Formats: sequence, C-alpha cells, structure tokens
Amino acid sequence: MSSFNKTIVVNSDLEKLWHILSDIRKMADLYTFMHIYDYKQEKDFLYYTRKLDIPGLATLCWQEVSQITDHTVNFNANGGDLAEFTGNWKAVNENDITLLSLNIEYEIPSGIGPNVPKFMAEAVLGQIFQKIMETIKTTAENKE
Repeated sequence: MSSFNKTIVVNSDLEKLWHILSDIRKMADLYTFMHIYDYKQEKDFLYYTRKLDIPGLATLCWQEVSQITDHTVNFNANGGDLAEFTGNWKAVNENDITLLSLNIEYEIPSGIGPNVPKFMAEAVLGQIFQKIMETIKTTAENKE
C-alpha cells in the first residue's frame, strides 16, 4: 500500500479554502488531467466517476464516494481501475494559520504500465498530488 500525506500553509481565509475543497466538480475543473462524470449528491454524500490522465503512464477511471463533514472531505474509490484509493482533504485554522491537508492511501494497479516500476509510479503520483495541492493553494490565495 502506498500513501501520500502532506499539510501546507495557505495564506487565505479558511472559508475561501473550504469553498474550493467542498465543490468536487469545480476543484476538478482546475486541472486538465482530471475529470468528474456522473455526479450525484445525496445529503452529505457525493457519488461520481473520476478520470485521471497520468502523463506518460496511464489513464485511470474509478467510481468514488465522498462525504463532506466539518471542513473535511473523506473519499473512497468503490469500483474501477483502482484497487484502493481512500483518504481525506482537511481545511483547518490553527493559531490564525490556514492549513490544507491531503492524506491518501492507494494501491497502484498492476495494469498501470507493464514496464513502469512501482517506485516510479509512486513518484509520478506524488508529483500529481503535490500539484493538486499547490493549485488549490494558489486558487485560494488569489485575491479575486
């Protein structure tokens, strides 16, 4: 099992950051390599299909369920190309500092590319997760 766990400081109001995190479709629109399909909301649960184009490696598609709670989005893949993909986004304010956290546990599918070593796939996914966080940070810090 692989994991990605990171927390970064976001120079933004907590609610502005939360507004970005809690809108799964708009958050996906920030990236050319991520798409959301078949979106449905039932109370605090969101059901959708996510497609991720990993440059030079693969295109993965899976069904995902997210639950939105107080400044946390918990997500879990429940079908598709990923054997395991679970985690959460958190937006918190500690001592007047806004923090963004992403915690993911995932299993890299064996079909991601027959000649791609696991460590390389993990490195690429780590870069993608980092880029996602940095884009959210930049968007939240934007003064517009």
